[in-house]
Amino acid sequence: MGPYYEPLTKLNQDYYVVRDAGDKEKLAQIEKEMHELGKTYREVEGKWISEHPLSYYAFESKSHEMGRMSFEEVDSLFNAIPEKFVGTSVYKRIQKERDNLMKSAPGAVAPDFSDKDINGEEFTLSSLKGHYIILDFWASWCGPCRASMPHVLAAYEKYKDKGLEVVCVADDDHSADKWKAAVEKDGTQDFHHVLRGLKRTANGGYDMSEDKSDDYAVHYLPTKYLIGPDFKIVGRIDEEEVMDAKLQEAFGF
Repeated sequence: MGPYYEPLTKLNQDYYVVRDAGDKEKLAQIEKEMHELGKTYREVEGKWISEHPLSYYAFESKSHEMGRMSFEEVDSLFNAIPEKFVGTSVYKRIQKERDNLMKSAPGAVAPDFSDKDINGEEFTLSSLKGHYIILDFWASWCGPCRASMPHVLAAYEKYKDKGLEVVCVADDDHSADKWKAAVEKDGTQDFHHVLRGLKRTANGGYDMSEDKSDDYAVHYLPTKYLIGPDFKIVGRIDEEEVMDAKLQEAFGF
């Protein structure tokens, strides 16, 4: 892949230099070249993987696409891993994704968590057992997340008297002020708000031991789940139409 990767790397470096210089014409040319070369890169890579489906690189490459895969697809990928790769980093990554998808699959008991809420009070997700719960993974800096809040708010207003609760998990651990400001601006103060729990380590890495999104296999924002009164997951409700249909089915109107 060197003949494609190396010039792509150079173009990527040039992109930021030209962008900072404000040369829009040159920037457009670089973007075009990156798009064309990137397309060729993916085609060559895809052809090689199709010819070597049981290679380590094939599983390494596919593991980076798991955020768009269903449980069945990840399970199939995991079961196809050759025995010689058992215990490797890619094996562990695919296994972890498979396990997390199992924990967050429809019918599974929702992974519980406890933390201080936006008001500094102790909050536990399972304390809402007996209610339907919209669990919304979002961030103050996420445009689509903020754009979806009015719809969530409308659903809450429609069903709150029937016991609907909304719990928002924000990916704003290092920007608490922006998190609180977004909640106030969006008018969602009646929701339950907690932070994701992702911590930076001294070496610049991440401590995911208290990461709430990990148990729910969250790879992009927003990600929304509906949890039933029995504290079992009903399903993903990322699309507005799916959310409306699931709530109408749950409440009967």
